[in-house]
Amino acid sequence: STKISKLIHLLSSKSMYARMRYKISDDTPHIILTGSVSNIAAADFFVEFFHEDHGDQPRHIVILLPFRPDSHMENLLRMPQFQSRVFYIQGDPIKENDLRRCHTEKAKAIIIMCNKHTSDSQEEDARTILNAMIIKKYLKLHRAQSVRLCMQILRPEGKTHYYLSLNRQVKSDQVICVEELKLSLLAKSCLCPGLITFISNLITSS
Repeated sequence: STKISKLIHLLSSKSMYARMRYKISDDTPHIILTGSVSNIAAADFFVEFFHEDHGDQPRHIVILLPFRPDSHMENLLRMPQFQSRVFYIQGDPIKENDLRRCHTEKAKAIIIMCNKHTSDSQEEDARTILNAMIIKKYLKLHRAQSVRLCMQILRPEGKTHYYLSLNRQVKSDQVICVEELKLSLLAKSCLCPGLITFISNLITSS
């Protein structure tokens, strides 16, 4: 009875999100969202990803983050339009067991978001690149190198470091440099006023 009570105590001290495993379905593709995912970024991503303009085929989002969701995130997950389509798993993307819980090797894509408001962009990029390298290693181990990896990088130097770290094994990867994109749009808008608004309307479903 002592061992049972200890087991119950251990299970109760561990959140349901830390024990959760994603149940894969052959009929429903899924993507994995990880990195620095704020509540606002998650809400915007969900609305865009599930928008009717992208078709009505079933699809899932699996969020993989190392901490338990706060009340705002839990409220977002419980919204009727997301409740059965978004799954939160508490785990670390650099740990193989947590990647296995998400069925990373069978995902359609893995998206690593960054914190665009950080005070240390170099550290943020280093963390993003580390996550990407470990995920790529996991995919290679499971012979799933065709899985698309999309990631946000803050500095142009981070983009170069990522390409060098993987020895050019980036055929299906999409690396978006936030600083590079922002400065390019600002420069082009000087020649063509209103370009930023035009691009924003093109890439946002409404």
